[in-house]
Amino acid sequence: MPTKINLHHHLIVKIGFTLFFAWIIFRQIHLSQLLTNLTTATPLPLLYFLIHFPLAVWISTHRWQIILRHFHFKLPFSQLFRSYFLASFYSQFLPTDIAGDLYKSLSLARHHRLSRKLLFVTTLLDRLSGLVILLLIPFFCSWLLFPFLPRISLSPVYLLIFVFAFLLVAFFSRSAFIPIISSTITKLKPHLLLLFKPNLLFWSLLFLLQNLIAYYLVFLSLGINLPFHYLLLFIPLIQLTNLIPLTPSAFGTKEAIGLFLFDLIGVSSEITLAAFLLLRALLLITSTLGAAALHFHPIKSS
Repeated sequence: MPTKINLHHHLIVKIGFTLFFAWIIFRQIHLSQLLTNLTTATPLPLLYFLIHFPLAVWISTHRWQIILRHFHFKLPFSQLFRSYFLASFYSQFLPTDIAGDLYKSLSLARHHRLSRKLLFVTTLLDRLSGLVILLLIPFFCSWLLFPFLPRISLSPVYLLIFVFAFLLVAFFSRSAFIPIISSTITKLKPHLLLLFKPNLLFWSLLFLLQNLIAYYLVFLSLGINLPFHYLLLFIPLIQLTNLIPLTPSAFGTKEAIGLFLFDLIGVSSEITLAAFLLLRALLLITSTLGAAALHFHPIKSS
């Protein structure tokens, strides 16, 4: 009974956060202008999204396979790709991307009789390898690209970097207070140096690059040609919100931070929100089609 009550409380809290962020966003939006932006978007740049989602999963699967081999797991790339694709699809409806990581580890453990905890360690390392890049890129870009950023104050950027870094440190230092994952964290810590292997960093950078291209093209379809150095600074911070389990698929939190950051360079709230809504819709459509196709080809037990 307490478990059911806790689940209901968590659901109510998440609904509350979703409504709160929706209120923050839409109180500063002119709906008529937002609808105009959505209906007049240029379709040509959006054709990239036919390959964006599968390309992102393909890159991420290569990164995950490197980590799996470190733990002496040798599994076919096609099966890893399928598990990663479906996990990424389900993550769009779950409170955090880590829930999708649980699906990956449990599905492979069930079909290959492998250790669930050890597989979950590999998925967390995969997630953290991307997190390293998401934290480092905006920090270094703010220094290297400072001459190109005369129009904005970098204080909000540094504040967001600090908050995300603090949450990450707190997660590891306080993991003993989270019984469900404390044993997993204990197993993960000895392998943290793996995150800085050049081949892992390469795939994480490539993953970020294709995300930057996606954001650039969706803004371009709305008539905004964003300088790439602003994307390098902002998009990693926006992507980090996927790890905050306040709302399903960071809905609302991602948009709120996006509105705040792009407002620093003069992009209107209606354009930014239209870009984020278009991005979500396109990812949902392409991932749903891919997930439906993959369900017809189940993993065979070994």
